[in-house]
Amino acid sequence: MSQFSISLVWFRNDLRLLDNETFYKATVSSQYVIPFFCFDEHLFETSHYGFPRIRHHRAKFLYESVENINNQITAVNSTLLVAKGNPIIEIEKLIHNYAIDAIFYSKEHCWEEKQREVELDTMLLKFPKVQSVSFWNSSLLQTSDLPFSLDSLPKNFTQYFNKVKEILPYTLIKSVPKPISKPLPQLLQSQRFEMEFPKIRDIFPLLQFEESEENPFFEGGEQRGKERVKEYIWITNSVSIYKETRNGLLGKNYSSKFSPWLSVGSISTRFVYEEILRYEEEREANESTYWLGYELFWRDYFQLVAQKYGKNIFLPKGLKGFGQKKEYSPEFAQHWIQGTTGIPFIDAAMKEISQTGYMSNRMRQNVASYLIHELNIPWLFGAEYFESHLIDYDPSSNYGNWNYLAGVGCDPREIRKFSILKQAKTYDPYGEFVRHWIPELLDLDDSVIHTPWLSKKTCSYPKPIVQLKENSK
Repeated sequence: MSQFSISLVWFRNDLRLLDNETFYKATVSSQYVIPFFCFDEHLFETSHYGFPRIRHHRAKFLYESVENINNQITAVNSTLLVAKGNPIIEIEKLIHNYAIDAIFYSKEHCWEEKQREVELDTMLLKFPKVQSVSFWNSSLLQTSDLPFSLDSLPKNFTQYFNKVKEILPYTLIKSVPKPISKPLPQLLQSQRFEMEFPKIRDIFPLLQFEESEENPFFEGGEQRGKERVKEYIWITNSVSIYKETRNGLLGKNYSSKFSPWLSVGSISTRFVYEEILRYEEEREANESTYWLGYELFWRDYFQLVAQKYGKNIFLPKGLKGFGQKKEYSPEFAQHWIQGTTGIPFIDAAMKEISQTGYMSNRMRQNVASYLIHELNIPWLFGAEYFESHLIDYDPSSNYGNWNYLAGVGCDPREIRKFSILKQAKTYDPYGEFVRHWIPELLDLDDSVIHTPWLSKKTCSYPKPIVQLKENSK
């Protein structure tokens, strides 16, 4: 006999069926299951610096990910209920309408999402017979598995990894099975054929959606996420050279590019890590396979930082409480956004994120360093811009990395400043990345494409808004 009669599964950043403990446990313990997703009203707010919280690239990827869950659930004679607004208010309505006796959901690690969990608990005080059942569903390791308390979280990643690697599994991680198919309650079952999945423009009426020729690769949804893992690890064997190629700037397989699907939970870090370990057992284990697995633990670490420090990772002072100057040049900020700083290496990356919603990790570090240390613009400005645009936006990773580069996060160094011109010559020695995104420089000679006096020498490219030292280390 089922423990619950009618359960609601609140999908959040766990938009998958495979290795989704929340959904699986709901299906094995309930007679009827109502899958539910809400496009949270927070998405439609404006940030401190005036950016929409979500722009069209990220919105499209999220929508596709939700749509894919609906398609999978519809195929087994169920449906995903979709709302827009405050998820707690919408859940309360569903409790009233369908006599729900349990709410299943995955816990989140960041302050805003955790506040929703507090709101849920408060709302459920009105319904003493409705149980709340939650799971930690987003990381490799459960917090209960860690060899230290959250209060004792090491202050930097290296110290953290040195402690957790002692408890890492060296055999395959067993992911949670795919959920058992469960019907909707009778009232909903009769209504589901009349229910239409909302159009993307109904959810995001203020955004303009255009087909991008630059970025057909990133399509949201669990199916595409699993296909990407299969392609990168098993079909192309790209995982075996990850360490050598991960700083690339152009192309499909220079890095794994799993992050968009990880960010919305279309694939889990456990699933990816399991595939890496299986690859090492069946094909080869080398520095590259180790290094890709190592990167997954950075995600875990940033999630723990977000849990420990709460709202602080989103504040100018960061984790260290340093004061940040508020004055900055709006003109410089606009040049950074528009990719007209006069430094082609920086401008190319900013045009890439604007046109595709993606940017390589190497370039994220460079444009962040340039914004903070060359233009003297508050790091929070850049973090909010990235939140708006990046299709792989994850709050803990995004703000954690900006904290890190600004010297207010978990980096043991106080300043992490990049030599932009040296980086350009190292990672784009022939100017291929620059020429791809700035076609007016196609005919420019390799020897001058990364010089700070470009505009004076060979073409009418904008003059640098600040001067960089070419020989800085």
